[in-house]
Formats: sequence, structure tokens, C-alpha cells
Amino acid sequence: MTWTDEQMDQWRLALRAYQEDKAAKAEMADLRISRHRVRQEIFQHLASFLEGQSTLQEFNILFQQQAHYDWNIFGVRGLSGGVFLNKLIKHIPHHEQLMREFRVALSVPEDAYQGQHWMQALMLFLEGTIATGQIRRSQLQPARLPFFLSVWWHIQDEEQWPRFVNTLRQSIFHELPLTSSVLNQVEFYFAFRERFLALKGYFGVSAWELEHFLIWKEQERRKYERTSDNSEEEHITPISGKIQRWNLPHGQARRLYLQWLLAKIGQKVGCQVWIARQDHEKSWNEESFQQLSIPALPLSGNRTPLVLLEKIAVLWLQKNEIIAAYEIDPKRSELVTSLLRLYDLGVTCGKRQSQLCLVLPKQQFKQACQELAHPLFRQQQEKQRCVLMSVEDLASQGEHILRWATSPSAIENLLFDPEYTQELSSEIE
Repeated sequence: MTWTDEQMDQWRLALRAYQEDKAAKAEMADLRISRHRVRQEIFQHLASFLEGQSTLQEFNILFQQQAHYDWNIFGVRGLSGGVFLNKLIKHIPHHEQLMREFRVALSVPEDAYQGQHWMQALMLFLEGTIATGQIRRSQLQPARLPFFLSVWWHIQDEEQWPRFVNTLRQSIFHELPLTSSVLNQVEFYFAFRERFLALKGYFGVSAWELEHFLIWKEQERRKYERTSDNSEEEHITPISGKIQRWNLPHGQARRLYLQWLLAKIGQKVGCQVWIARQDHEKSWNEESFQQLSIPALPLSGNRTPLVLLEKIAVLWLQKNEIIAAYEIDPKRSELVTSLLRLYDLGVTCGKRQSQLCLVLPKQQFKQACQELAHPLFRQQQEKQRCVLMSVEDLASQGEHILRWATSPSAIENLLFDPEYTQELSSEIE
């Protein structure tokens, strides 16, 4: 059974509250009209590609043109939509093979078995491309594939193939934490779909009404569960583009929260975690950072001065080697210092390809990209890339990732590659 009787009672009460919310119902009715029109436009464009009337490059050109306008009602503008497809076309040299793979994978599956097979096949193709060593994982980000395919399947059959939107899956799994230790992104989508369709059948509603209800429910949950007294941040919902407010600490408290969150995720996915020595006396959620962190860095043979490594906000290690480094929410005046620390670490990592990540508000992405464009960083960027992660995304999705993550790649979906400065700017806007 997917849910207990008690959990289903909670779902019923929430649905009743939603149905009594006149503003929510009016919004759904308006959006339904727009979605129907846009869905027909996208479907015709997709059919032309699937039937061989256009190439993958031609398919992408129109897709990119429309993704920033009406088509974004399906969430296709973002990093798991238009930017993801651009990356694949840019970095994968075998365009004919990629086009063949896409013509199969974008076709709507007959059932879950076929859909999982197609999604897994394309995922393995991307992983195989990365395994050649000629293309970095950050350039392809295969973890974004389930959302990308789910949108195209949804366009063709919205009643059977829900979109893998963050807000929807957070709502679905909030009352049912995942327990599988081997659940990967592909399996996660099909677990999500199973529960989505079970709710749809139980309540006897359309997929679109259920989707709107789930997003409404997640918004309501966030309103009441975030109890911080600090001022509010803004988050854009994936359904209407309206601003949703939720609480996030500011200043030092915000940094400590994100530091704690990354440390907990690191431990959850089987890493040793180091927290900056200067923060060992601090805590969050009544958990001491000194207790969360390993007592000392096991890096006696590393060429990087130990005092430099000990200042980095969070390090993830496996087999005593650094696999990821995070500098978190630096002040504008300290941005270059944080980048220098990451790159000094990157220089000594050699072939290990540690993930160097700068976590900061989206409004500072432009400044970070400008700094990374300087010759000092550009030369090293070709050898050891630094990626960006937004404070907003980590805060809104991190605790959900903490519940289901099974490997370090689970956080990949939050990463921005500064190489895509134009796309980053559009996301910020």
C-alpha cells in the first residue's frame, strides 16, 4: 500500500481545503486554458521531430526560441529543460547517434516498463559519454534527464505521465520518505509516477487538477512549517510564475544552516565530512559542527597547505580524498578569496576532478561569472571547473535531497556551470 489510512485522511483533508480555496480554483481554470493551447503547439513541434521531418538541431532552435515565453508554462526554460538540451548538443560530438537516441526516448512509452527502459538507456548513453573522459559530468548533468523526458511524455499523454517537477515530488514524498538504498534518479521518477497515479485514481481527478493541488499543498506546507523569525526570501513557483514567500535565515545564520545542510547530505551519501575549523564551536538544529565534522583532515601528503583546506566551509571526502569542496554564501567583498581557496585546492587535486562549488545567492551569479572570466581563473577553469549553486535552490530542495539521496551525484541537479553565463542570466531574471 502506498499510504496508510491515516495519511490518506490527511490527503483528503488537504484536498477539501484546496477545493474550498476559490482563488486557487480560479487560477487553475485560467491556467488550464493556456496549458491546453500551449500543449498543442509543443505537441506539433515534437511530432515533426519524432516523424523525421526535422533534425535535432532544428528541433532545438524552435524549442529555445519558445521556451522563454508561453512554453515555459510547462517549466521547460530552466536548467533541466532548454539549458540541458543545449549542453547535450554542444558537448556530445556524435549528433546522429544523439538524435537517434532522442527519437526513441522522447516518444511516449506504452507502459512503465518501456518508459523505464528508454530512460535508463539514454541515461547509460550519457554516462558512457562521460566515462570516455572527454566530457565532464558538469557539462552534461545526466541527473536532469528524468525531468526533461517527463515533460515530453507529459505533452503527449498528460494523464499517464506527470512532470517530474521539484515542487510536485516534494509534495508527493513529504508524507512518505523514501527508504530504498539503491534508488537512483530513474527509479525515483517511476516511484513518483506510481504514487501520483495512485492519488489521481483514488480522488478521481484529472492529472492537471492533481498537479495544481499538489503545488498548492506544498506552498501551504512551507508557509506553516518554516518558523524562522527572520525576514523572507522569494521563490518562484513552477506553475504560474507567481512569487511564493518562504523563510530563510539571513547573514551568519543562513551560512550556518546551509553549512549544516551540506554536511548532513554528505554524511547521508556516505562521505566523510569536514567543516571549517573556525566553525567547530558553532551548531545548528542543536547539532554541534565539531561532532558533525571529522576531527582532522587526513591529507598529510597533500601539497595544499593544511591551514588553507581547514578554512573551506565544507569538504566531502571518500577514502581520505576530497571529492567535493563548498564555499558557502561569502560576502561580496570575500568572493574572490573564496574562489582562490577553491582553485588552490583544485590545483593540487590533479586528476581527481574534485567538484569545486561556490554557494551564493542567484543575484550574485553575475559577479561570480565576471570574476571567473579573469585570466587568473580562466586558465585554471579549463583544467578544474568551478560550479555555482544558488542559496535559494539549496535551501528549498536540500532537505528533500537529504531524505532520498544515496550518492554524491544527488546534488548535481542544483549545479550551474558558469560557462553558460547567458542561461544563468535568464534564470536569474
